[in-house]
Amino acid sequence: METRKLIRIIALVASILVTGCASSAKKNQNPIIEESVGTSLVVTQEQQGPAAPASTIKPVVLVLSPGAARAFAQAGVIRALTDAKIRIGAVLGTEVGALIGATYSIQPQMNAFEWQLQKIRETEFIQASRFLGIGQEYPMEAVALSKQLDQIFGNKSFKDLKIPLILSVEEKGAQNFALIKQGSLTKALRASIAIEGLLKEVQFENREVRASMRSKPYLVQEARALGIGPVILVDSLAYSSDRIQKTQSDDLDADLEDIEKRISQNYEEARDHHRSEREQADLVITPDVRSIGLLDFKRKNEAIYSGKQSVTALLPKIRELTGQAKP
Repeated sequence: METRKLIRIIALVASILVTGCASSAKKNQNPIIEESVGTSLVVTQEQQGPAAPASTIKPVVLVLSPGAARAFAQAGVIRALTDAKIRIGAVLGTEVGALIGATYSIQPQMNAFEWQLQKIRETEFIQASRFLGIGQEYPMEAVALSKQLDQIFGNKSFKDLKIPLILSVEEKGAQNFALIKQGSLTKALRASIAIEGLLKEVQFENREVRASMRSKPYLVQEARALGIGPVILVDSLAYSSDRIQKTQSDDLDADLEDIEKRISQNYEEARDHHRSEREQADLVITPDVRSIGLLDFKRKNEAIYSGKQSVTALLPKIRELTGQAKP
């Protein structure tokens, strides 16, 4: 009797052990292993799948040259790049290029950018009015331009920019230049916009400075040093050696034509002197603005249109440089 009870107990224990092993084997057949760690779930690579590749699309770095009224074509280039979904990672410029770059960098939304540019009027750069036959003396103080900059930028600084911006100036009577990367936008722009012979130099950081047209018209090397992406230079000096189209404004001061010629000569010399740096850009865009006078600021919308048109044929190259697939 005792022997039969012992046999039954041994059989029962054996049955339990076999059932447990079978259950454990079934559990381990699952190829995806999940472990609960606190409230987080640790998932194996098998479940996660291959890691998504990092984006290889690079933003472009825009270098905006001097060019007076013709430089408004640079706004058209920005519009065309934005429409093509080409991201702009940083902007560098001087003179009117500085104005275009800062206006975009503070508000990259296209409607706001273009609306602010429409507030810039011809009379903020040149004065056509006369009183008793006496015309405006040049270079002028640009009081109206300073007020307009105050209205657009107010007390904003470089810290308020949505897109990195670097401006440049040069000392009057010297060949050295300086970069501006911080501080008041209005003060920096008023210094960087000062066109030699047209607008008076301004006091900035205890120095009398103006646009770096002679010493640094193209900030290509500085753009490359950022290491953000391909450098695109928008060169508004490209046609500086062509015949100057006379500015189409009524009752202009008689000296303005001579000023325009001198500015053209300065542009041509600067372009020739800095040709090697120009060629260091990954791409140079040259809007056809030959029909627009250098001081024809009232025709800025024509320049903007020319800038937009200049990008169309270059979009495949730009997409290649940035790694952007054709849409």
